[in-house]
Amino acid sequence: GLGADETFDLVLCTEVLEHLRDPAAAVDVLVRLCDSGGRILITVPDGAQDAWEGHRNFWDEAELQEFLGRYGDVEVSRMRATPMSLLAVVRP
Repeated sequence: GLGADETFDLVLCTEVLEHLRDPAAAVDVLVRLCDSGGRILITVPDGAQDAWEGHRNFWDEAELQEFLGRYGDVEVSRMRATPMSLLAVVRP
């Protein structure tokens, strides 16, 4: 298992946050796992287009920017290969 103080330069979270009851708690863990100067890459479906009933959370670009902004510098963009997904790069 991971050591309590183990951190990583790059932390990935792909197509997960939209399923969680408490996505903020999950992002708290991602931030703890991210090394100083590291990056967190997060992908979620574009909530402006996604209406799948299995998803609990829906963010469009602006909403994802606002949600993740409390964790550090955030850049949100639409993924080119999959137009229905958003990519967020977080620098805690």
